[in-house]
Amino acid sequence: MYKKRESPDIPLSKADALRKEVEELEGKKAKQERDIEKNGRTITNLQAAIGRLKGEIAELQKTKKALEKDKGKQEPSHSEPPDWCTSGWEF
Repeated sequence: MYKKRESPDIPLSKADALRKEVEELEGKKAKQERDIEKNGRTITNLQAAIGRLKGEIAELQKTKKALEKDKGKQEPSHSEPPDWCTSGWEF
């Protein structure tokens, strides 16, 4: 059968070259769209990980504050030795 050219002004070889270029550009566009989708998922995953880490940091800060508070209550002054250390011994 006879194949009609798309434009009488463009030679067939040039039309084929343009078709090939269009196909290449469409392929590049499809790849970029896949990359964008993949990067979007990566960003979402990273944001979720950041959120989890922020939660863990907050928990650790609470624990640290509680430990510092307890440490302040439990530390005896070291100016004099305790009674059990000095009582009952004669030299």
